[in-house]
Amino acid sequence: MNQPEHLNWKKIAWKTCAAAIILVILIVLGRHIGPYIPHLEYQIEQMGPWAPVIFTIGFIVLCALFFPADALVLAAGAMFDFTWGFVYAGIATVLGATFMFLVARTGLKSKIEKILEKHPKLQVIDAAMGQEGFRLMFLLRLSPVPYAILSYMLSVCRVRFLPYILATVGMLISNIPVVYYGFVAKHLMKYAGRVEDKSTMHYVFLVIGVGVAIFTTVYVTFIVKRALRRYAQENESSDASSVGQPSA
Repeated sequence: MNQPEHLNWKKIAWKTCAAAIILVILIVLGRHIGPYIPHLEYQIEQMGPWAPVIFTIGFIVLCALFFPADALVLAAGAMFDFTWGFVYAGIATVLGATFMFLVARTGLKSKIEKILEKHPKLQVIDAAMGQEGFRLMFLLRLSPVPYAILSYMLSVCRVRFLPYILATVGMLISNIPVVYYGFVAKHLMKYAGRVEDKSTMHYVFLVIGVGVAIFTTVYVTFIVKRALRRYAQENESSDASSVGQPSA
């Protein structure tokens, strides 16, 4: 019998406490770093369209070398504010996934396939791609699997390019709270450094937004893991039934 699945409130509490600690650290650091942020913003503004271009190129190269994508998405929120940070991070995410797909299908395909051979769980994903590839890829993009590892792995699976790229929409959804964290971090540090003077409620709503983002992230992860677990169970039951059937 399957045990009931419940949202992990303990995980939400731990993440909330960690966020509170990080907010305090940002405020303390902001007293020293905050006064320099307007100068950095001015420099980015002076770069004009080259700023997002450089960010995108850096994102593609660094992620291809397994640098954490979330750190770069976080930086996008701090560099370009929330809306444009989300747009530029989204463009970089899609282009990065495209680049890794092309690289994996050419020079690295044999090496990645050897890695798959050593990991049976990854081979199961490869086999499942032939049946319901897009749905599974979309769920995996929403899951906490590292961006570069998942991109390379999917690239050598039995998937076509268009479904592979369309499935990156899942990654764009997961980018939203990360961009927001970067956006909030910058404004709290500017407030602590006394170079930004907005109403107190403005910063209260920013912090409340962090709590909402944390809950949303944990909840989406919970839903995705439950869907992947059920998907795996369905595949196991279908495989077992096919094995039990007599051959013609």
